[in-house]
Amino acid sequence: MHYSDQYSPGMPDIHLMGDVPSGTHDEQEETLLLMQRLLAEHGSDAPRGISRIFAVQKLTGGRSGALVVKATPVPAHGDGSARPSVVLKITSCVDGLEEKANYDRYVHQGLPVGARAALLGFAKTQEHAGLCYTFVGGDGPKVDTLTDELRRGDTRSLTRFLTDFFQPLRNTWYNPRAIVQESDVVGRYRDRYFSGEARTHWNEPTLLACARRYFAAEQSEVGCRVDGIIFPSPRKVLLDRGAVPYRACVIHGDLNTDNVIVADDGSMKVVDFLKTGRGHVYEDLVALEASVRINYPSEPSFGEIWNTERMIATDTRTDRDDPYARCIHAVRATAVDCFGYPNDEAYHFAVAAIGFRLMQAQDLSHAARARITASALWAAKMLVGDTQH
Repeated sequence: MHYSDQYSPGMPDIHLMGDVPSGTHDEQEETLLLMQRLLAEHGSDAPRGISRIFAVQKLTGGRSGALVVKATPVPAHGDGSARPSVVLKITSCVDGLEEKANYDRYVHQGLPVGARAALLGFAKTQEHAGLCYTFVGGDGPKVDTLTDELRRGDTRSLTRFLTDFFQPLRNTWYNPRAIVQESDVVGRYRDRYFSGEARTHWNEPTLLACARRYFAAEQSEVGCRVDGIIFPSPRKVLLDRGAVPYRACVIHGDLNTDNVIVADDGSMKVVDFLKTGRGHVYEDLVALEASVRINYPSEPSFGEIWNTERMIATDTRTDRDDPYARCIHAVRATAVDCFGYPNDEAYHFAVAAIGFRLMQAQDLSHAARARITASALWAAKMLVGDTQH
Protein backbone atom coordinates (compact mmCIF):
# COMPACT_ATOMS: atom_id res chain seq x y z
CA MET A 1 0.00 0.00 0.00
CA HIS A 2 1.29 3.44 -0.92
CA TYR A 3 0.47 6.48 1.20
CA SER A 4 1.34 9.51 -0.92
CA ASP A 5 2.28 12.93 0.37
CA GLN A 6 -0.67 14.33 -1.56
CA TYR A 7 -2.62 13.94 1.71
CA SER A 8 -0.11 16.11 3.58
CA PRO A 9 2.06 18.02 1.09
CA GLY A 10 5.75 18.32 1.90
CA MET A 11 5.69 15.38 4.32
CA PRO A 12 7.60 12.09 3.85
CA ASP A 13 6.12 9.52 1.52
CA ILE A 14 5.15 6.26 3.25
CA HIS A 15 5.09 2.86 1.54
CA LEU A 16 3.19 0.41 3.75
CA MET A 17 4.44 -3.18 3.66
CA GLY A 18 1.03 -4.75 4.23
CA ASP A 19 -2.03 -3.20 5.83
CA VAL A 20 -0.38 -1.62 8.85
CA PRO A 21 -2.98 0.74 10.37
CA SER A 22 -6.25 -0.65 11.69
CA GLY A 23 -9.50 0.91 12.86
CA THR A 24 -11.86 3.28 11.12
CA HIS A 25 -10.89 5.35 8.09
CA ASP A 26 -10.41 8.43 10.29
CA GLU A 27 -8.25 6.46 12.75
CA GLN A 28 -6.12 5.11 9.90
CA GLU A 29 -5.71 8.61 8.52
CA GLU A 30 -4.70 9.94 11.95
CA THR A 31 -2.16 7.13 12.39
CA LEU A 32 -0.55 7.77 9.02
CA LEU A 33 -0.38 11.51 9.61
CA LEU A 34 1.34 10.89 12.96
CA MET A 35 3.86 8.64 11.22
CA GLN A 36 4.56 11.35 8.65
CA ARG A 37 5.04 14.00 11.32
CA LEU A 38 7.48 11.79 13.23
CA LEU A 39 9.44 10.89 10.10
CA ALA A 40 9.51 14.52 8.96
CA GLU A 41 10.99 15.54 12.31
CA HIS A 42 13.48 12.67 12.20
CA GLY A 43 14.61 13.59 8.68
CA SER A 44 14.67 17.35 9.13
CA ASP A 45 18.48 17.37 9.17
CA ALA A 46 18.84 15.29 5.99
CA PRO A 47 20.79 17.00 3.20
CA ARG A 48 18.78 18.39 0.31
CA GLY A 49 18.11 15.72 -2.30
CA ILE A 50 18.16 12.82 0.16
CA SER A 51 15.14 10.52 -0.26
CA ARG A 52 12.12 11.18 1.98
CA ILE A 53 10.47 7.86 1.16
CA PHE A 54 10.06 5.29 3.95
CA ALA A 55 9.10 1.62 3.77
CA VAL A 56 7.02 0.82 6.85
CA GLN A 57 6.47 -2.69 8.23
CA LYS A 58 4.66 -3.79 11.36
CA LEU A 59 6.53 -5.17 14.37
CA THR A 60 5.07 -6.83 17.42
CA GLY A 61 3.65 -4.39 19.97
CA GLY A 62 3.41 -6.95 22.75
CA ARG A 63 0.26 -6.94 24.85
CA SER A 64 -0.03 -3.18 25.15
CA GLY A 65 -2.25 -2.64 22.13
CA ALA A 66 0.18 -0.11 20.65
CA LEU A 67 1.02 -0.12 16.95
CA VAL A 68 4.79 -0.53 16.52
CA VAL A 69 6.39 -0.26 13.07
CA LYS A 70 9.87 -0.16 11.56
CA ALA A 71 10.39 2.69 9.09
CA THR A 72 13.29 2.22 6.68
CA PRO A 73 14.43 5.04 4.34
CA VAL A 74 14.29 4.01 0.69
CA PRO A 75 17.34 5.35 -1.16
CA ALA A 76 16.53 7.57 -4.10
CA HIS A 77 18.14 6.95 -7.48
CA GLY A 78 21.77 7.99 -7.26
CA ASP A 79 21.58 8.48 -3.48
CA GLY A 80 24.45 6.52 -1.99
CA SER A 81 23.75 7.50 1.62
CA ALA A 82 22.23 5.03 4.07
CA ARG A 83 20.11 6.61 6.76
CA PRO A 84 19.26 4.29 9.67
CA SER A 85 15.86 2.77 10.25
CA VAL A 86 13.71 3.99 13.12
CA VAL A 87 10.85 2.56 15.14
CA LEU A 88 7.53 4.37 15.42
CA LYS A 89 5.18 3.58 18.28
CA ILE A 90 1.59 4.79 17.93
CA THR A 91 -0.50 4.55 21.08
CA SER A 92 -3.17 6.38 23.04
CA CYS A 93 -2.46 10.00 23.89
CA VAL A 94 -2.45 9.19 27.62
CA ASP A 95 0.03 6.32 27.28
CA GLY A 96 2.21 8.24 24.84
CA LEU A 97 2.50 11.26 27.11
CA GLU A 98 3.28 9.01 30.07
CA GLU A 99 6.00 7.09 28.21
CA LYS A 100 7.65 10.31 27.04
CA ALA A 101 7.55 11.73 30.57
CA ASN A 102 9.08 8.51 31.94
CA TYR A 103 11.81 8.61 29.31
CA ASP A 104 12.65 12.24 30.01
CA ARG A 105 12.63 11.80 33.79
CA TYR A 106 14.18 8.35 34.31
CA VAL A 107 15.67 6.92 31.11
CA HIS A 108 17.51 9.73 29.30
CA GLN A 109 20.03 10.27 32.10
CA GLY A 110 19.57 7.13 34.20
CA LEU A 111 19.92 4.34 31.63
CA PRO A 112 23.22 4.12 29.72
CA VAL A 113 22.96 4.85 25.99
CA GLY A 114 24.34 1.43 25.14
CA ALA A 115 21.54 -0.29 27.05
CA ARG A 116 18.46 1.32 25.49
CA ALA A 117 16.71 2.63 22.44
CA ALA A 118 16.96 6.43 22.17
CA LEU A 119 13.90 8.64 21.80
CA LEU A 120 14.25 10.80 18.70
CA GLY A 121 10.87 12.47 18.39
CA PHE A 122 7.34 12.82 19.75
CA ALA A 123 4.05 13.98 18.26
CA LYS A 124 0.42 13.83 19.33
CA THR A 125 -3.13 14.47 18.25
CA GLN A 126 -6.21 14.71 20.43
CA GLU A 127 -6.61 10.93 20.62
CA HIS A 128 -3.21 9.43 19.82
CA ALA A 129 0.49 9.97 20.38
CA GLY A 130 3.54 8.79 18.48
CA LEU A 131 7.09 8.18 19.63
CA CYS A 132 10.09 7.77 17.30
CA TYR A 133 12.93 5.61 18.62
CA THR A 134 16.22 4.42 17.23
CA PHE A 135 15.92 0.97 15.70
CA VAL A 136 18.12 -1.35 17.76
CA GLY A 137 17.52 -4.66 15.96
CA GLY A 138 19.46 -6.34 13.18
CA ASP A 139 19.27 -5.98 9.42
CA GLY A 140 16.94 -8.92 8.83
CA PRO A 141 13.17 -8.71 8.41
CA LYS A 142 12.51 -10.07 11.92
CA VAL A 143 13.51 -8.39 15.16
CA ASP A 144 15.32 -10.84 17.43
CA THR A 145 14.58 -10.63 21.16
CA LEU A 146 15.88 -12.27 24.31
CA THR A 147 12.68 -14.35 24.18
CA ASP A 148 13.85 -15.84 20.88
CA GLU A 149 17.24 -16.62 22.39
CA LEU A 150 15.64 -18.42 25.34
CA ARG A 151 13.34 -20.41 23.07
CA ARG A 152 16.41 -21.63 21.21
CA GLY A 153 17.88 -22.76 24.52
CA ASP A 154 20.62 -20.10 24.45
CA THR A 155 21.15 -19.28 28.12
CA ARG A 156 24.38 -17.36 27.47
CA SER A 157 22.43 -14.36 26.17
CA LEU A 158 20.48 -14.13 29.41
CA THR A 159 23.67 -14.35 31.47
CA ARG A 160 25.29 -11.63 29.36
CA PHE A 161 22.24 -9.39 29.66
CA LEU A 162 22.20 -9.76 33.44
CA THR A 163 25.77 -8.49 33.56
CA ASP A 164 25.66 -5.84 30.84
CA PHE A 165 22.34 -4.29 31.83
CA PHE A 166 22.20 -4.51 35.62
CA GLN A 167 25.79 -3.77 36.62
CA PRO A 168 25.86 -0.17 35.25
CA LEU A 169 22.57 0.58 37.01
CA ARG A 170 24.31 0.32 40.37
CA ASN A 171 25.57 3.83 39.63
CA THR A 172 22.19 5.25 38.61
CA TRP A 173 18.82 3.59 39.24
CA TYR A 174 20.22 1.23 41.89
CA ASN A 175 22.52 3.67 43.61
CA PRO A 176 22.12 3.04 47.37
CA ARG A 177 21.35 6.73 47.85
CA ALA A 178 18.41 6.37 45.44
CA ILE A 179 16.85 3.38 47.23
CA VAL A 180 14.18 4.26 49.77
CA GLN A 181 12.27 2.19 52.29
CA GLU A 182 8.54 1.83 51.62
CA SER A 183 5.93 0.43 53.99
CA ASP A 184 3.60 -1.78 51.96
CA VAL A 185 4.64 -4.15 49.17
CA VAL A 186 1.20 -5.77 49.46
CA GLY A 187 -0.46 -2.54 48.41
CA ARG A 188 2.11 -2.05 45.63
CA TYR A 189 1.25 -5.34 43.92
CA ARG A 190 -2.45 -5.22 44.74
CA ASP A 191 -2.82 -1.82 43.08
CA ARG A 192 -0.58 -2.70 40.13
CA TYR A 193 -1.80 -6.20 39.26
CA PHE A 194 -5.01 -7.00 41.10
CA SER A 195 -7.37 -4.07 40.84
CA GLY A 196 -10.89 -5.43 40.84
CA GLU A 197 -12.32 -8.20 43.01
CA ALA A 198 -13.50 -10.28 40.04
CA ARG A 199 -9.98 -10.60 38.64
CA THR A 200 -8.48 -11.62 41.97
CA HIS A 201 -11.13 -14.24 42.70
CA TRP A 202 -10.81 -15.63 39.17
CA ASN A 203 -7.05 -16.14 39.48
CA GLU A 204 -7.13 -18.40 42.51
CA PRO A 205 -9.49 -21.08 41.11
CA THR A 206 -7.37 -21.08 37.96
CA LEU A 207 -4.16 -21.61 39.91
CA LEU A 208 -5.69 -24.37 42.03
CA ALA A 209 -7.10 -26.05 38.93
CA CYS A 210 -3.59 -26.03 37.43
CA ALA A 211 -2.19 -27.49 40.66
CA ARG A 212 -4.73 -30.34 40.47
CA ARG A 213 -4.06 -30.95 36.78
CA TYR A 214 -0.27 -30.93 36.88
CA PHE A 215 0.61 -31.97 40.43
CA ALA A 216 -2.44 -33.95 41.64
CA ALA A 217 -3.12 -31.32 44.30
CA GLU A 218 -5.96 -31.91 46.75
CA GLN A 219 -8.00 -29.07 48.20
CA SER A 220 -7.51 -28.31 51.87
CA GLU A 221 -9.15 -25.92 54.30
CA VAL A 222 -6.41 -23.33 53.87
CA GLY A 223 -5.42 -23.91 50.25
CA CYS A 224 -4.23 -27.18 48.72
CA ARG A 225 -2.06 -30.21 49.50
CA VAL A 226 0.65 -31.62 47.24
CA ASP A 227 2.77 -34.64 48.25
CA GLY A 228 1.50 -34.31 51.79
CA ILE A 229 2.58 -30.65 52.10
CA ILE A 230 -0.10 -28.02 52.69
CA PHE A 231 0.16 -24.84 50.63
CA PRO A 232 -1.71 -21.72 51.72
CA SER A 233 -4.22 -19.86 49.59
CA PRO A 234 -2.12 -17.50 47.42
CA ARG A 235 -4.85 -14.88 47.52
CA LYS A 236 -4.86 -14.82 51.33
CA VAL A 237 -1.08 -14.87 51.62
CA LEU A 238 -0.64 -12.13 49.02
CA LEU A 239 -3.59 -9.82 49.39
CA ASP A 240 -5.32 -10.51 52.71
CA ARG A 241 -2.42 -9.70 55.00
CA GLY A 242 -0.86 -6.75 56.70
CA ALA A 243 1.70 -4.46 55.17
CA VAL A 244 5.13 -5.91 54.30
CA PRO A 245 8.00 -3.39 54.10
CA TYR A 246 10.03 -3.22 50.90
CA ARG A 247 12.70 -1.16 49.19
CA ALA A 248 11.96 0.95 46.13
CA CYS A 249 14.08 2.40 43.35
CA VAL A 250 13.65 3.27 39.67
CA ILE A 251 12.79 0.17 37.62
CA HIS A 252 11.99 -0.53 33.98
CA GLY A 253 8.58 -1.79 35.06
CA ASP A 254 7.96 -4.29 32.25
CA LEU A 255 11.24 -6.12 31.85
CA ASN A 256 10.02 -9.27 30.17
CA THR A 257 12.34 -10.74 27.55
CA ASP A 258 10.15 -9.45 24.69
CA ASN A 259 11.38 -5.97 25.60
CA VAL A 260 15.06 -6.88 25.24
CA ILE A 261 16.18 -6.54 21.60
CA VAL A 262 19.22 -8.49 20.36
CA ALA A 263 21.22 -6.85 17.55
CA ASP A 264 23.24 -8.67 14.91
CA ASP A 265 26.45 -8.06 16.87
CA GLY A 266 24.93 -9.65 19.98
CA SER A 267 24.45 -6.39 21.87
CA MET A 268 21.15 -6.03 23.73
CA LYS A 269 19.02 -2.98 24.40
CA VAL A 270 15.74 -2.51 26.24
CA VAL A 271 12.64 -0.86 24.81
CA ASP A 272 9.18 0.21 26.03
CA PHE A 273 9.28 2.68 28.92
CA LEU A 274 5.55 3.09 29.55
CA LYS A 275 5.80 1.61 33.06
CA THR A 276 9.23 2.92 33.99
CA GLY A 277 9.33 4.66 37.36
CA ARG A 278 9.75 3.98 41.05
CA GLY A 279 8.85 0.45 42.11
CA HIS A 280 9.87 -2.64 44.05
CA VAL A 281 13.62 -3.30 43.71
CA TYR A 282 13.06 -6.94 42.73
CA GLU A 283 10.22 -6.39 40.27
CA ASP A 284 12.31 -6.34 37.07
CA LEU A 285 14.32 -9.39 38.12
CA VAL A 286 11.24 -11.41 39.00
CA ALA A 287 9.70 -10.43 35.65
CA LEU A 288 12.79 -11.94 33.99
CA GLU A 289 12.33 -15.10 36.08
CA ALA A 290 8.78 -15.36 34.79
CA SER A 291 10.02 -14.96 31.20
CA VAL A 292 12.44 -17.85 31.71
CA ARG A 293 9.63 -20.00 33.11
CA ILE A 294 7.43 -19.18 30.12
CA ASN A 295 9.98 -19.44 27.31
CA TYR A 296 12.64 -22.00 28.22
CA PRO A 297 12.16 -24.81 25.67
CA SER A 298 12.66 -28.00 27.71
CA GLU A 299 9.63 -30.20 28.35
CA PRO A 300 10.29 -31.99 31.65
CA SER A 301 7.70 -34.09 33.41
CA PHE A 302 5.37 -32.29 35.80
CA GLY A 303 7.03 -34.14 38.68
CA GLU A 304 10.41 -32.80 37.58
CA ILE A 305 8.98 -29.28 37.31
CA TRP A 306 7.59 -29.51 40.84
CA ASN A 307 10.88 -30.70 42.32
CA THR A 308 12.92 -28.09 40.44
CA GLU A 309 10.72 -25.21 41.63
CA ARG A 310 10.87 -26.58 45.18
CA MET A 311 14.67 -26.60 45.10
CA ILE A 312 14.77 -23.10 43.59
CA ALA A 313 12.44 -21.70 46.27
CA THR A 314 14.29 -23.35 49.15
CA ASP A 315 17.70 -22.55 47.58
CA THR A 316 18.70 -26.20 47.47
CA ARG A 317 21.90 -26.60 45.47
CA THR A 318 21.24 -30.02 43.94
CA ASP A 319 19.45 -28.56 40.89
CA ARG A 320 22.43 -26.55 39.60
CA ASP A 321 23.12 -29.02 36.76
CA ASP A 322 19.75 -28.16 35.20
CA PRO A 323 20.24 -25.37 32.58
CA TYR A 324 16.74 -24.01 33.29
CA ALA A 325 17.41 -23.83 37.02
CA ARG A 326 20.78 -22.19 36.36
CA CYS A 327 18.94 -19.40 34.52
CA ILE A 328 16.73 -18.74 37.55
CA HIS A 329 19.70 -18.91 39.92
CA ALA A 330 21.59 -16.45 37.68
CA VAL A 331 18.71 -13.98 38.01
CA ARG A 332 18.71 -14.41 41.78
CA ALA A 333 22.48 -14.03 41.95
CA THR A 334 22.01 -10.68 40.21
CA ALA A 335 19.44 -9.75 42.86
CA VAL A 336 21.98 -10.60 45.56
CA ASP A 337 24.65 -8.57 43.79
CA CYS A 338 22.44 -5.50 43.38
CA PHE A 339 20.27 -5.59 46.49
CA GLY A 340 21.41 -8.31 48.90
CA TYR A 341 18.48 -10.68 48.35
CA PRO A 342 18.92 -13.79 50.57
CA ASN A 343 15.75 -14.77 52.44
CA ASP A 344 14.09 -11.44 51.72
CA GLU A 345 10.36 -11.90 52.26
CA ALA A 346 9.60 -9.27 49.62
CA TYR A 347 11.37 -11.33 46.93
CA HIS A 348 9.17 -14.37 47.54
CA PHE A 349 6.18 -12.05 47.63
CA ALA A 350 7.07 -10.73 44.16
CA VAL A 351 7.51 -14.25 42.73
CA ALA A 352 4.14 -15.35 44.12
CA ALA A 353 2.35 -12.16 43.02
CA ILE A 354 3.65 -12.17 39.45
CA GLY A 355 2.97 -15.91 39.15
CA PHE A 356 -0.54 -15.39 40.52
CA ARG A 357 -1.14 -12.60 37.99
CA LEU A 358 0.02 -14.80 35.10
CA MET A 359 -2.91 -17.11 35.73
CA GLN A 360 -4.77 -14.62 33.49
CA ALA A 361 -2.55 -15.46 30.50
CA GLN A 362 -4.27 -17.53 27.83
CA ASP A 363 -1.32 -18.45 25.60
CA LEU A 364 1.02 -20.41 27.87
CA SER A 365 2.27 -23.91 27.14
CA HIS A 366 1.54 -26.65 29.68
CA ALA A 367 5.18 -26.63 30.81
CA ALA A 368 5.11 -22.85 31.29
CA ARG A 369 1.82 -22.90 33.19
CA ALA A 370 3.08 -25.74 35.39
CA ARG A 371 6.28 -23.84 36.20
CA ILE A 372 4.39 -20.66 37.01
CA THR A 373 1.93 -22.58 39.20
CA ALA A 374 4.65 -24.42 41.10
CA SER A 375 6.78 -21.31 41.60
CA ALA A 376 3.79 -19.31 42.91
CA LEU A 377 2.79 -22.06 45.35
CA TRP A 378 6.32 -22.54 46.66
CA ALA A 379 6.87 -18.77 46.98
CA ALA A 380 3.61 -18.48 48.94
CA LYS A 381 4.79 -21.36 51.12
CA MET A 382 8.08 -19.57 51.78
CA LEU A 383 6.11 -16.58 53.06
CA VAL A 384 4.51 -18.66 55.84
CA GLY A 385 7.57 -20.83 56.56
CA ASP A 386 7.53 -24.56 57.44
CA THR A 387 8.30 -25.92 53.96
CA GLN A 388 8.15 -29.56 55.15
CA HIS A 389 4.47 -29.84 56.18
